[in-house]
Amino acid sequence: LEHADVSYASAGLGGSGSGSVVAKNDAFASSLYDAVALDLNSGPTVENNSSSGAGQSNPAFAVISGSLDFGLLGGNSASGGGMPVFDVTGTVGKSATMAAESAPWEIGYQLSSVYNGSSNLDVPSGVTLTIAPGAVLKGFQGGLTVEGTVSAVGSSGSPITFTSIN
Repeated sequence: LEHADVSYASAGLGGSGSGSVVAKNDAFASSLYDAVALDLNSGPTVENNSSSGAGQSNPAFAVISGSLDFGLLGGNSASGGGMPVFDVTGTVGKSATMAAESAPWEIGYQLSSVYNGSSNLDVPSGVTLTIAPGAVLKGFQGGLTVEGTVSAVGSSGSPITFTSIN
């Protein structure tokens, strides 16, 4: 789905299972639930999308995957309604950087527990997750589990913020 305007859908784009999903340069407006909700074995591409008015108490963007690639999850924005965040749950599949985004990152959305019985973001052995200065991470019901490496070095002018969804 690229360069699409999706309005007044239950969920703008949803999917589960295997296969390749790409959502780029799309505008989602007034979704009843999430603008994008994906539970995939492989890592999807969700780049440069906007969500306005995602409804209920759902994140604007939610990606659950056993192979997350943060190099393919950037440039998204969210405003109004629901939770204007980008939820990530599952396993980081390759070393990458979690960039500072206008839509904060959320870890552990309440319905993410369908993924391996966990709502955590896992950094496995041999993988490095770099969290960029200025990034905001909001915890919900999960946490960050690290067997590999997390590098989170902010600055006085651009701190990295770890906080609650509240």
